[in-house]
Amino acid sequence: MNDRTSNKNCVPGSREKATILRQKEDLAARGRIISRLLTTFDLQERLETILEEVTAFLRAEFGGIYLREEERAVLRSWIGLSPRLRSHLVSFPLAEMPGWMTGACLFRLNEDKPEEIPGLVWKEGIQAFVSIPLKIPEYKGQDENDWIGTIFLAGKREDAFAGHEMETLRRMADHLSFAVDHSRAYQDARERLSRLEVLRDIDQAIIGRRSLQEILRVVLERVPTELGADAVAVSLMNGEQERPEIFAMRLPNGTVIEEEAFSLAESLLHWFMERRETVIIFELAKDPRLQMHRDRIHGFRLSSYLGVPLVVADKTIGVLHILTCEPKVFEREAVAFFETMAGQVAIAIENVRLFETSRRQGLELEKKVAELEESKRRLLDSRARLSEAERIACIGNWDWRIEENDMRLSEGLGVILGRDAEEFDGTFKAAMHLIHPEDREFVKQAVTDALHKRGSFDIEHRLVLSDGTQKTVRQRAQVFFDEPNHPRRMFGTIQDVTREKEMEIALIQQEKMASLGHLAAGIAHEIRNPLSGINVCLDTIGENLDDPDRRDDIEELISEAKNATEKIEAVVKHVMDLAAPDKPSMRRINISEAIQEAILLSSATLRKSGIGLETDFAAAIPPVFADLRLIEQV
Repeated sequence: MNDRTSNKNCVPGSREKATILRQKEDLAARGRIISRLLTTFDLQERLETILEEVTAFLRAEFGGIYLREEERAVLRSWIGLSPRLRSHLVSFPLAEMPGWMTGACLFRLNEDKPEEIPGLVWKEGIQAFVSIPLKIPEYKGQDENDWIGTIFLAGKREDAFAGHEMETLRRMADHLSFAVDHSRAYQDARERLSRLEVLRDIDQAIIGRRSLQEILRVVLERVPTELGADAVAVSLMNGEQERPEIFAMRLPNGTVIEEEAFSLAESLLHWFMERRETVIIFELAKDPRLQMHRDRIHGFRLSSYLGVPLVVADKTIGVLHILTCEPKVFEREAVAFFETMAGQVAIAIENVRLFETSRRQGLELEKKVAELEESKRRLLDSRARLSEAERIACIGNWDWRIEENDMRLSEGLGVILGRDAEEFDGTFKAAMHLIHPEDREFVKQAVTDALHKRGSFDIEHRLVLSDGTQKTVRQRAQVFFDEPNHPRRMFGTIQDVTREKEMEIALIQQEKMASLGHLAAGIAHEIRNPLSGINVCLDTIGENLDDPDRRDDIEELISEAKNATEKIEAVVKHVMDLAAPDKPSMRRINISEAIQEAILLSSATLRKSGIGLETDFAAAIPPVFADLRLIEQV
């Protein structure tokens, strides 16, 4: 195979021997390649095996394999290519592929230098360049062969890639195409299975109601590198600010960080937040929209990027980031998977947030219910204490919503009225029926004055209970006004002062009885003098009864005696009035007039004693209930 001399210089039979030798070498190389390919189903390993064996067989210094990935031809494996040269050959859109990629070609620097091969190739010292397309042979129903990729080789020798070597490479192309296609099918199947497993895990996270951190960990750990995810990150936005609130990233070495490893430009955020569309960046180094924080990703060089918005109810709540260490064209199926995955992740995250919100609201509700229960308990306790205090103090309260004409009575007021407060009709008219008929107009006038003038009142009046019992009460009330000074509500208290009034009368009676003791001597003197006069008159009358000439004197004596007895009777009656516990005749009186009447009755006595009296009464003293006769007594 290494003999490259012309046939005319060969001895007879050498051509056949050379042919047989080349065929043996071809078969050996083919067998070796097939044997190695059968040891693995991994696509990348098969590509590297093919390239290693072919370059060794053809003694090429450079080589590479392109594969069709969606709408691009992507360099998946290479040998000997410098980073600068590789950057020019890394991928081509299918519509812009050079001709050497779709057909078998051989170029030599000293013979031709096609424009479709970058000049940088020749600057690397390459003298020969060959390409062999990889195609799946035509099957029934297919119109043409299916191009799946291209193998290219390059060497620095001018005589590289002899004709018989090219022929061997062409014959091997079908086998290599099948091996690559088989691995791609196997890889696709594994990737589909892996994708389904990832989606299953996310579904289980949703069903299991895991925490947000657990879901993020599932996403970061379960997306395998085989799916093109050398690094995975999730950003969750901060509400209206549309900036990452939570960031978690799995680096290519498996380390998980929670610091923002890269920042997104406003234009890229707009694409995610407003348009809610997937973004693919083939070369991050040439795209300023995503800036890596090198200090946080520890020097990893990330090349290609796929960003998928996490959308729930037409709102972006975050972004799923997929990054690769090598330039990668994301196939449509891979993009569709990551979009499906992003949808599942968005649902899982939103469910967690809703669950957390519901749980937090539930806890807050439980707290509020507990607070309300405690407030209710305290209120009931306060009401019980208030009711007990009202019962002890014989007091109650009422609350009148004026516009609604709705009046509520307290339990204490119900006790005073001798009825259940709940049985009260709740109207102002019903309240007036509880007041003594003689006092009703007085109370109505006090209410009217409070509503239109003073805003409050403090009065005493009588109540008539359902069994006919009368009670004397002291009623205080305050009117509450709204902004236009319109009466809105009136609140008042009623205190049962019947017992106090009875005690007051009893005390007055006791004071009267005590006064009798002090007046006893004076009363005896007042009675003794008239009695002495009567006795003298009776003795004189007895002595002169038979003397007709003294008849006028006798009649005068009898008149004096009668006057004396009348005086005694007046003194006795006055004493009886002071001592008698007569029931007072209560009515509404003007206290100022009562005081003036008492002063008038005492004015003569005061003047005889040389006493002068000056009075000064307030202009508007409210009426009181009293017995005018008793209140004038001293």
